[in-house]
Amino acid sequence: MISFRFRGHSVIDADRYRDQDEVRKGRESFDPVRNFATLLHDSGIVDDDWLKATTERVDREVQEAIDFANSSPDPRFEAMYDNMYATPVPNTPGPEDALREVKINRGEA
Repeated sequence: MISFRFRGHSVIDADRYRDQDEVRKGRESFDPVRNFATLLHDSGIVDDDWLKATTERVDREVQEAIDFANSSPDPRFEAMYDNMYATPVPNTPGPEDALREVKINRGEA
């Protein structure tokens, strides 16, 4: 199965260098989620009701996550480097490093 890059390479890549018609066609033809759902359906593994229910459940879960994130308080600056790795790593930046970065970015350092 072939996939297609739906957006630019990063958040700062506006993706203006690709033909928008080509991007639209690529999204329609190479969407891995849509293609996998079609494969499951055409193989008789799932039916239309299952696909509809699953789509609705996923949409609901995503919206709940968005609502949770939007209603949550902003993280503390001191926690900027928390959970960078699954286990502690020596020389990982800590809370004081995070606060120093904030001051530098604000022009206070």
